[in-house]
Amino acid sequence: MIKISIITVVLNGAKTIERAIKSVIDQHYDNVEYIIIDGGSTDGTVDIIKKYESYITYWISEPDDGIYSAMNKGLKHATGKYVNFLNSDDWFEGDVLGKVADYIEITDADVVYGDYNRVLYDGTKIRVDSRPLDYMNVSIPFCHQSVFVRKNLAHDFDESYKIAADYKMLLDFYNDNRTFCYLPYVISNYKSGGVADKGTYNTFEELSIIAAEGLVKSVDRVAVYGPIVLENLIIAEINKKIISGLNHNLIMRYFDERINNVDDGEIVLFGMGELLNKYYKLIERNIKRIRYFVDNDISKEGTYVLGKEVHLPGILRKEEKLSVIILNERYCYEIERQLEDMNLSSSVKVYNYVDLKRDYIKREGTRILGELSQKNECIKTLYEMVRSTRQRL
Repeated sequence: MIKISIITVVLNGAKTIERAIKSVIDQHYDNVEYIIIDGGSTDGTVDIIKKYESYITYWISEPDDGIYSAMNKGLKHATGKYVNFLNSDDWFEGDVLGKVADYIEITDADVVYGDYNRVLYDGTKIRVDSRPLDYMNVSIPFCHQSVFVRKNLAHDFDESYKIAADYKMLLDFYNDNRTFCYLPYVISNYKSGGVADKGTYNTFEELSIIAAEGLVKSVDRVAVYGPIVLENLIIAEINKKIISGLNHNLIMRYFDERINNVDDGEIVLFGMGELLNKYYKLIERNIKRIRYFVDNDISKEGTYVLGKEVHLPGILRKEEKLSVIILNERYCYEIERQLEDMNLSSSVKVYNYVDLKRDYIKREGTRILGELSQKNECIKTLYEMVRSTRQRL
C-alpha cells in the first residue's frame, strides 16, 4: 500500500479544524500519515488537536512565518510516497484516499489531481471540475487540496509568495515535464473565505506574475498564453483599484461615456450574483443613479439591495429611456438574448458587462502594463516578448 502524507497547517482554526481532522482519520484507507503544523493558536485549536492526538503522526504548535513557512515545516516531517496539503477549514470527501491510492498504483504519475466542491458561506456545494492541464500556463487549473504530489519531487515552497506558492511549485513540475494524471472524482471540499478569497485580486495578480515568470522561460508558449496572462494582470490591477476606491470615478465616467445618450442617466443593474458583491462599494457610491435591480431568480423578487427593490425582468417592458447593465459574466450573452426577445422599447439601451470590461481593458491596458513593467522586470520582459511576437505575425 502506498503511504500518503496529509499535512494541515492552521492558526486559530478552532471552528473548523475538527471537521478537517475527522475527514482524514475517518478514511478507510489505512496507510496515511497525518501531520498538523499549528502556528501558535490561542483559540482552543491545540485542545482539539490533542483530542485526536492518537490519530496524528506528528504535530507541533509554535510561531512561524506564514502559511508556506508552515507547509515547508510539514514537508520536512513527511515520509509518505505522496503528499497532500489540506487546509484547516477544508475537508476530504469520504473514502476518497483509497481511490487516489488505487489510481497512483495504476498510473505511477508524479502528480495526481481531481475535482473539488466549492462550499459557499451558506453551506451550498458547487462542484468545480479541473480545467485542462494546459491552463497551467495561465493559472492553477485545480485547488491544491485535491492534488497529490510525489514526495521526492516536492521542493520547498517559495516563501517570497504569500498566496500562490503552491501554483509556483506545480508550474515548476509542469515545465519540467513531470507526469500529471487526472482522477475524475471530487476529492476535497474547499470553503470560501480563505486567504486566497479574502485577497482575491492580490491572488489573481500573484498567480499571473508566476505565470509570467514561467512563460518568459518557455518562449514557444508566449504567443498563445502571453496575451492572456497580460490581460489577467490588467484585470487584477483594475479590480484592485476599483475595490480600494482609487479609480471608481474613472470607471463610472467610462460607463457614462457608453450610456450618455440616456436623458435621465438612470441605470438598472441585471444580476444579483458574484459581480454585485465585487462592485458593491462602487454601486453603493452611485446608488442614486440606479432605479432598481433585476434578476431571473424569483426568490429575490421584492427584496432590497441598498434600498433599491429587486424585480423580475418583465418590469423592463414598461420602461422608457433607461440603461440596463447586465452585471453577469458567465451568462451575459444569454441574458442579452433574453432581453432582445422581450422587445423592449428602443429607448432602453442594454450594455453587456463583458463588452464594457473588454473595451475598458483595451483603453487602459497599455497604460497599466507600462506601469507594471516599471515595477516588475519579468512583466516587462513578457510584455516585450508578446509585442515582438505580434509584430512577427
